Amino acid sequence: MSELPRLEVPRALLLRSTLPGLIRDALFDWLGIALCWAAMYWGPAWLYPAWILLIAGRLHALGVLAHDAAHLPLKGNPVKALLFEILAAYPIASTLKALRYHHLRHHRDNGMRWASCCISCHCCTACLQASVRW
Repeated sequence: MSELPRLEVPRALLLRSTLPGLIRDALFDWLGIALCWAAMYWGPAWLYPAWILLIAGRLHALGVLAHDAAHLPLKGNPVKALLFEILAAYPIASTLKALRYHHLRHHRDNGMRWASCCISCHCCTACLQASVRW
């Protein structure tokens, strides 16, 4: 599989995630879910499958956001971390601590010892140790 040269990747995809940005994105996903619920309530029943697929997509997006949060240092923002956890992790039946532990363990054990799992520290072992302390 060939990799896309870094210069061809859209700049918006190369920005670092931040907790406030992830909270904003989670709220936007919840807005989409609420609009789908409203459409299901007031719209015709034959469109239910479309609304269900859109809601499933937004729930998956919450999981992607939670994945991004697993790579962030959350220790200094306990209120924002809890808000994000309520918005994105709980709806997918997880917690940030569990996501962080399992995801970073996956990076550690995937056979790519020197692979960069985390933009902020570039070291899976350090990330895993930090997740245990968090």
